[in-house]
Amino acid sequence: MGDPAPVQLRCPAKVNLALSVGATDVTGMHSVASWQVAVQWADDLWIGPSEDRKSHFDLAFDAQVPGPVDWPLERDLSYRAAMLMQEHIGAPRPIRLRLRKRIPAGAGLGGGSSNAAGVLVGLNRLWALGLDTDALVQLGRPLGSDVGFCVQAICGRPAAVVSGLGYCLELLPAPALHLVLILPPYACSTAAVYRQFDRLGPKRAGGPNLAAVRALAGAMNTQALFNDLAEAACCVQ
Repeated sequence: MGDPAPVQLRCPAKVNLALSVGATDVTGMHSVASWQVAVQWADDLWIGPSEDRKSHFDLAFDAQVPGPVDWPLERDLSYRAAMLMQEHIGAPRPIRLRLRKRIPAGAGLGGGSSNAAGVLVGLNRLWALGLDTDALVQLGRPLGSDVGFCVQAICGRPAAVVSGLGYCLELLPAPALHLVLILPPYACSTAAVYRQFDRLGPKRAGGPNLAAVRALAGAMNTQALFNDLAEAACCVQ
């Protein structure tokens, strides 16, 4: 048998249509409730077998997006996802990966998480592992709270109410929306935004307002959207 055919995937950006943030827990993490949707704008991912015994990662922004990939490969979520899949199967398996990014880093659009999800889905197909979507969602938990939603989106379920630390997913029909994304020429660190959110106060007692998020999502109400982190993000930049 020859090498398996390469896998090509689109890794979509995600948008929080509604985001409620709760107080920190004993670990310092914030619980959230969010109505999330994936959009058609996406990064392009190609994964195939390596012709030699080494893995090769070609990561770059699309020509229309300014700036280089200026972080170490070991920090990139697509690389970490590939290492996680090799750990899962218990053996090194060299690959050749090409990623062309359109989603800017630090834009709050989940680009890195979507790339990680794409690698999990792509390697599952390339290596014919037979893992179902739920197994891939669970496998991706160490990579970040948005990875599970992005796995579902890539597998054809592009809308959900996400709660807890991002791991509880209530899948929904996708709303019919036309969105305009305005991308300023700077990034916001997620950690910095949450620190600013804590400084702004007053703190919400208890958990996020999951009922309000569910009500908006259940009614497909796009006229009363909100994001608890908006003020904090504006203060960071």
